[in-house]
Amino acid sequence: MNAPKVGSCYCGCGKDTKSHFAPGHDGRAASMLRYVVQEESSIAALLLAAGYGPNGKNLKAEAAGWEPR
Repeated sequence: MNAPKVGSCYCGCGKDTKSHFAPGHDGRAASMLRYVVQEESSIAALLLAAGYGPNGKNLKAEAAGWEPR
């Protein structure tokens, strides 16, 4: 699903933008969403809960071919 570009930052800050987010606000939105949906804001804790990390599965190896958008 492609999110429409509506001219207002998706994080809810109210800033005008020609993209989905004001600069740097995509990371802010991701952290807020993790906190609200999963009651967890730590990427490390989420990785461990999903079985990834130093003693678990290798996220980089499993995400081979992934490209940032």
